[in-house]
Amino acid sequence: MHRHGVTSAEGTAFHLAGLLNAAERTGLATGPLTDYLVRDETPPPAVVERAARAGVAVLPVPTRA
Repeated sequence: MHRHGVTSAEGTAFHLAGLLNAAERTGLATGPLTDYLVRDETPPPAVVERAARAGVAVLPVPTRA
């Protein structure tokens, strides 16, 4: 993400938590990432709060019918 200047990403709450864990473990911030779209699920409040502290807005995307 740092190398390519990624500002937004999409995935599951599980993957966002992994990204946040990696950022904490390595001491690197989440880089230029500012938005993360979570599709088809409601992200856990704890993950949303961790992301907010890291400067990343979590945007739930509703399930398509």
